[in-house]
Amino acid sequence: MNRRRWIIGLLWLLISVAPAVAAEPAAREVWVTATVSDPDPYAGQQITYRFALYQSVRVTDATLQPPAFDGFIAKEIADRASRRETIDGREYVVTEIYYVLVPLAPGAHTIGAATLQLGIVRPDRQRRRTPFDDFFDDPFILRGRVEPRVLKSQPLAVTVRPLPPWDGPFPFSGLIGEFDMTAAIDNTRLKVGDSTTLTLSIQGRGNIADAAPPPIAMPETIKTYADAPDEQIELTADGYQGKKSFRTALVPVQAGDVPLPGAQMVYFDVVQETYRTLTVPLPALSVAPGEAAPAFPPAAGPAAAQPEKSAVTFTGRDILPPKEGLTALTPHRPLTWPMLLLGLLLPAAGFGATVLIQRARRMDRHPVARMRNRTRQAMKTARVQIAADASAFLTALYQALTSAIFARIGRSGEALAWKEAETLLCGHGVDPELSRQAAELLTQIESSKFSGARISREERERLLVGTRQMIRRLIP
Repeated sequence: MNRRRWIIGLLWLLISVAPAVAAEPAAREVWVTATVSDPDPYAGQQITYRFALYQSVRVTDATLQPPAFDGFIAKEIADRASRRETIDGREYVVTEIYYVLVPLAPGAHTIGAATLQLGIVRPDRQRRRTPFDDFFDDPFILRGRVEPRVLKSQPLAVTVRPLPPWDGPFPFSGLIGEFDMTAAIDNTRLKVGDSTTLTLSIQGRGNIADAAPPPIAMPETIKTYADAPDEQIELTADGYQGKKSFRTALVPVQAGDVPLPGAQMVYFDVVQETYRTLTVPLPALSVAPGEAAPAFPPAAGPAAAQPEKSAVTFTGRDILPPKEGLTALTPHRPLTWPMLLLGLLLPAAGFGATVLIQRARRMDRHPVARMRNRTRQAMKTARVQIAADASAFLTALYQALTSAIFARIGRSGEALAWKEAETLLCGHGVDPELSRQAAELLTQIESSKFSGARISREERERLLVGTRQMIRRLIP
């Protein structure tokens, strides 16, 4: 009896514990997150959007579809960071992508979800290992099957605050961030007519590219000549930062000691959340008299002597006399009506052709026209690669179908998951059955692409014909 109870208890323990242990590692193999550096910034303040991929397994063919960033100016940082991090005793490779965002207007904004499509490389457990496996164990050589995955980050809510009103004595520069200002003059001891250079430099983090030289009311005895600004600005994970210098040539036109007014600049400090006024004093100029201009020798002879005026006299006839008599007249034919109409219609025809060309160019820049053109190019590539490269053929089919879907809904895009494609098509009034068929075809293409198995020529022909027919139904 005790032995029977012991066996039943052991079976109950295995049933209750085994599923949790098996499910947890699979759930934590790969996931994505999205965050912003400041969820309640001021209008015009730059913030950082961070997208991170955590992976403890090998992945391939990762394609990111970032959010639309509606209401923001977005700029991706070219350098992508990659590091290793241990979470709950498991080591992950963390790949981070950053965008610098600048909110355009106050109010509540939502940054949509980012979509990442990738394939998880699963080892082939059925294949027997050989002594050459360790030698050829290259991470760039895929071994085993590829399991497609679509990961989405969570949407983010951002509340943009308006800047407080400013009523100070100096004008607001429009700069928002953290800044400092310096000034330097090359030479303060000059002569009249000499020049020296005043250099005003603004450095810091924020919208430094929008910086303008602070206005300085120079004395009337100083002439100023501004030079082009010098920028040393870089885009980092903390946003735009750097230095912008403004050089102005100062030329005194009168001798004496010339005091110069200081330079003031008002900016909004996002750390202290208040306006700050930067003041930089300028040294006085000591201007000495310039060299005297050389004197010209007096003219010889009496000072009042003037050249004598001579009377106008007739010297002779013109070399080319005017034509005289009826023989000088040249007959001209009158303009006929056809020639007159042709002369009137040619400018109108040229203007009409110009308008049609400009309209055609504008249509080519429309998202629908752009996606249609991408669909045609991708189908041409698929026909070329059908017998040459299976991977390139499937990639071209995928691009052609997704571009056709984007053209049908009037949007631009790069990648789509099958469920997202069906939802978008139904949301734009497409027949649900057609939407489902398009999503199923997209799934077939993705499965053939990520499975790693070889597909026959007949299967490629079938996919090509099916994709062509579906594109005609989506964008007739």
